Amino acid sequence: MDPDEITARAEPVGMVNAGEFACPTGKCARPIGVQFLYDDGFNTPIVDMPIELRDGAGAMLVAELPTTAPISVGARDAVTGTGALRTDLGVALYGEAPYNGAAQALTNPGRDIGATEQEAWELEKTLVAGLFDFEVKMTDKFAPFVLEWEREGFAGAGAEFVNGIGKGLSNWWNSEKEFWGSAWGFLKSSAAAMESYLRRNPDLSLGPIGISNFLSRKLLETWNNNEDEIFEALEKISACFKKLMAGDFDGFMTDLLKLSGLAALGGVIGEFGELIQQSIQDGIEWMNGLIEIVSYTPVLGLIANTMMKVVFMMTPNFWAKLFGEGTGFILPEVLIWAITSIIAALCTTTGVGAAASAGLLGTRAANLARKIRSAIKGSGAVRAVLAFMDDIAKIIEQIGPLGTKLRQAIRFAADDIMDARRRMYRPSSYYKRRLDELARTHPGAHGPQNHGWNVSMKALRERILLKKDPATNKIKNFAPPYSTKFNSAVDQVRAYDYLIENLDKYEEPLANARKTNNDYIVLKFDIVDLWEEKANVRFSGYKRVGSSKNPSGVDSVDFTDGTIATGFKVSHPDDPGQPLTLIYDSSYPKPKE
Repeated sequence: MDPDEITARAEPVGMVNAGEFACPTGKCARPIGVQFLYDDGFNTPIVDMPIELRDGAGAMLVAELPTTAPISVGARDAVTGTGALRTDLGVALYGEAPYNGAAQALTNPGRDIGATEQEAWELEKTLVAGLFDFEVKMTDKFAPFVLEWEREGFAGAGAEFVNGIGKGLSNWWNSEKEFWGSAWGFLKSSAAAMESYLRRNPDLSLGPIGISNFLSRKLLETWNNNEDEIFEALEKISACFKKLMAGDFDGFMTDLLKLSGLAALGGVIGEFGELIQQSIQDGIEWMNGLIEIVSYTPVLGLIANTMMKVVFMMTPNFWAKLFGEGTGFILPEVLIWAITSIIAALCTTTGVGAAASAGLLGTRAANLARKIRSAIKGSGAVRAVLAFMDDIAKIIEQIGPLGTKLRQAIRFAADDIMDARRRMYRPSSYYKRRLDELARTHPGAHGPQNHGWNVSMKALRERILLKKDPATNKIKNFAPPYSTKFNSAVDQVRAYDYLIENLDKYEEPLANARKTNNDYIVLKFDIVDLWEEKANVRFSGYKRVGSSKNPSGVDSVDFTDGTIATGFKVSHPDDPGQPLTLIYDSSYPKPKE
């Protein structure tokens, strides 16, 4: 391009901005702005977060400017059309910044981030301690049913309902309990022989004749005669809960969206499907709290895991009693109620300005949860279900304040803002990614593979009884006396981080490793050092009863006063003055020795 062409192109623009001779000059200023987002699959904007803006010289432009939320543009969370506004939200914009270099932005100005993080940590520990107490209470509540189930000798029985809902329930119960286990421990029954139970206890039902039709009728009234939909829904809910344990936000939302298909069923189940569809498609604010809790704490995963361990104390004879009382198989409704209650609680994690906008979704979810809860009535076995719902509700309510603290602890600092198009991303699924990295530190690393959240309780059992390796399914030469796992990706990574941060406490074992030229070392710390008391729900495991040659069964591991053991491969430097290189190999919780 020659000088004449440059002039020809530049002159029109220059003349438009030149003004008139002798007129007042305009202020030499520019718009600056930054948009804050999560890096999830939705690019969810971080809304209603206070921002401080300074110019290139460090002078204050705005002391506290909230990032745009739906209410900023006249919308409301989870209302049709709000989702289309994502690209306009999470923005802090200032229109008249001077041209004096890169502007600066700081999130949550004036807040002591360290103190806020500590407050969130205290809330988490309180919530987890509540889960511990809940599990103990529910174990006592359901003990009579579990003892009866094992006493009646149904182990190995092949009887199933040939028609109606019994067979589907048997298959689902058998399959899922192998992953979740139960708060009781290993349940010896391998088949849900409910028909046999009902025939031997005709006072609990309509008798042998018409049992299947009775069960199907009671259950399918709610589900529009679609028996397959019932167990598909349970499988989808179980998949959602597993993603929470993984700290996998995108995976959770993908599986949660699958439940929106329930909208076609109508009734209360249909309302739930519509709620899910709308909250994902057009929800933004409530997702902020969800991403923080799923990505940076194990709380929702631990709630899900603890609930399912209690659910699998609801043995088939327990459901048979419910059928006999005329209530039917209400587990899908109970778990749907739990998800709805979580959504309602998350709607309280928004900032002050956004609360009115998110309140619409929160009210809708809370009303639906109340509708489901009030529809479950009865005495006898029903009372145990209601106790389960009412007690876990008190814990679910606590996630709102936790989400608020986590949002208040977000710290971004950008010092390179030159225009209004700067974007800052906060990682979602943070600990999931970290655990994936630990699984690949070297070819033989096996911490997540053998002791991670996704190792089934069946695999832990087979490791100590059959010498089967959880990661490879190959038979080993040795069976350990116990086999354990972390119940969340978050806590397994936290255990590693805590040890690395405190390596100065391990000078003696590290010195011994150097002196003896050991190429492997195991470092331990007490569980209470990191998680304090009542941390049992963070871990699961079995210990062998009997010898490795003649095992007679398994018992659940009690992690009270236990430790975390972390194994490292050791690389010795050529220069003895340099530190050892520790390469993560595995980590697992251990019972008290």
